[in-house]
Amino acid sequence: MADPPIDPPGPGPGEKVAAALWGMCAGDALAFPTHWYYAYPALERDIKEHYGGSLEKYHAVPAGLKHPSSWKYYQQVNPADWKINIFHGDAPLWAVEGTHYHPRLAAGQNTTTVQLARELAASIAANGGYDEDDFLGRYQRYFTTPGGNPDTYIETMHREFFRKLGDGVDPRKCGMTDESCLSALSLAFPLMLHGVSDPTKSLADVHAAAVAQVALLTTAPLIVRRLRVVTWLVSRLLSDADPLLSLRKAFEVLGAGQNLDLDALLLKDDTDLFWGATRDSLGKGECGENRGTGVSVFSIS
Repeated sequence: MADPPIDPPGPGPGEKVAAALWGMCAGDALAFPTHWYYAYPALERDIKEHYGGSLEKYHAVPAGLKHPSSWKYYQQVNPADWKINIFHGDAPLWAVEGTHYHPRLAAGQNTTTVQLARELAASIAANGGYDEDDFLGRYQRYFTTPGGNPDTYIETMHREFFRKLGDGVDPRKCGMTDESCLSALSLAFPLMLHGVSDPTKSLADVHAAAVAQVALLTTAPLIVRRLRVVTWLVSRLLSDADPLLSLRKAFEVLGAGQNLDLDALLLKDDTDLFWGATRDSLGKGECGENRGTGVSVFSIS
């Protein structure tokens, strides 16, 4: 009688860290053509007319495609007001109504948010841990080097950082205090992965490190609270915990007070999640003092 089939082992801790980084890059590259559409009919129309009806592969934004919502934000900014040039050749596009947020990105390329997260990951890999001076240097070079940023739209927290820096403020004190920029959560993702990979660090340690890193750009209380939940979730997903139950728990905390229908958010195969539904409010949620997963591998190529 033949031996029964043996299930292959699951991914090891290092493989999970690598997969998390790749997933961050892939999801961002897949989604950027539809970023910041606030009217569903316009989103549905453009996906149908320009992307084959669904985002099942990487796309660039078609030349000349007008974004239905971007002008509200572009028109508030005059690149000439910045003493430090972070707009470069894209400056004229900020004065054109309908400019897409990512008109120059090639199919499969990453937006500024994930490009900066990759800079952070590369800094951690090069230094064997988080080095604030090294990251700040990389961050500033990314924006100030002509051609260093392939993206067009620059979010408020980055614009304000360089506005303050141009006025002579210490780069460690150029963060915002009055706005919650959700992309700051993505910027901290590689640092959270690195932290929960260290068995000597508690989740409180990892959360504190992520808050300190994000504080370079924003100290908004909402971000601090959400970092707590995301730190817990990253730790759970790198462990052997049930991923769906962990995601449900995170949604319960992130969606506190919003009467969110979790089952409606868990689409088709229970993995395709609409995170944007949790943007408006957040309960304070607790991470606890669980230790890291024992992952010792952290690298990015």
